[in-house]
Amino acid sequence: MKHIYRYLSGTKSLALTFGGIEKGLEGYTDADGASQEHHRAISSYTYLLNGGAVSWASCKQELVMLSTAEAEYVAATHAAKEGLWL
Repeated sequence: MKHIYRYLSGTKSLALTFGGIEKGLEGYTDADGASQEHHRAISSYTYLLNGGAVSWASCKQELVMLSTAEAEYVAATHAAKEGLWL
């Protein structure tokens, strides 16, 4: 207990900073194709605001895609919906 109080009193002036550079909202998305044994692509996206992650997701796509390009389009669609919401 003493260690916890010592740690808290020693770090009370420290703070986490968010970002640091005014970059605005940036988004990244990708899909791995159908390399998984279940033949469904894994979609993922990440949104950064001034360098700090504010939204991210990774999930298995609901349908079996016929091509890697189709899997990328589905991933981009899900990322775009999140980007519009943000």
